Amino acid sequence: RDMPSRDVGGFRTPESFGTFIQDQSHKTMRVLFQVDPENIATMQVDNLMQALRCVLKIIPQLTSGRRVSRVILPKQYKYSGHTDFTTSMRGIGVDMEVVTVPEVQIDGSQDFRALEEAFEKILDDGRTAIFIDQEHNNNASGFDRDPSLNQTLVVLLKKYSGVIFYFGDNAYKGLKEDILEPYPLMQLLIDAEVLAFSYTSFSKIGNYRGTPNYKNIL
Repeated sequence: RDMPSRDVGGFRTPESFGTFIQDQSHKTMRVLFQVDPENIATMQVDNLMQALRCVLKIIPQLTSGRRVSRVILPKQYKYSGHTDFTTSMRGIGVDMEVVTVPEVQIDGSQDFRALEEAFEKILDDGRTAIFIDQEHNNNASGFDRDPSLNQTLVVLLKKYSGVIFYFGDNAYKGLKEDILEPYPLMQLLIDAEVLAFSYTSFSKIGNYRGTPNYKNIL
C-alpha cells in the first residue's frame, strides 16, 4: 500500500524507514545472539562513544539511580572509543576511571579469579561499572573466549548484577567467519535476568552512507 513519503536528497523516502531499520535490527539480533526480539531493545548509534553515553543514561533509569563511574576493560583492548568516552566524561566533571582485567588468551581461557577480584573491589568501593567485553571478536583484534566458559561468566555477572553491567563489543567485519555466525551468550544473560548491552558494528559491510543500511546497533 502507499505510505507517506518525503524528499531526501532528491529521492522519495518512506516515512517508515526508521521502523524498517528497527525491524532489521531485531531480525539480525535474533540470528546473531539467538534471542527472542521481544526480550531486547535496539537503537542505532554512530560509534562506541555514543553507545556508552546511551548506556550511562539507561542504567540509572533501570537501577534506582545507580550511576556508572568505572569502565572495566581487558588489558589488550584494541579500540580507542573507550578512551574518548572516559576523557569526555572527565571533561564535564564526571568521576570516571578505567579498571583493567586479564584479556581472553589464545586458547580461549581467561583469568576469572582476577576478574572477580576487580568486581569485588568495585563493590567494596561502592561504585558501579560497565564491563566492556570482547568475548567474540570478528575483527582479528583479539581471541574468542571458549564457549564452555560462558556459563561461568554468567554466574559471575549474576552475582555482581547490582554493580557490574555487561557491555559486549562485537565488530562484524567478516575477517574470521560468516558475518552472522550465532554466538548465544546474550540468551544466557537474559535467562539469568542479567541486564546486559551489546554494541554491534557492521561498518565494513558496505557503503553505509550510500545504501539503506545500519552501521552500528546497541
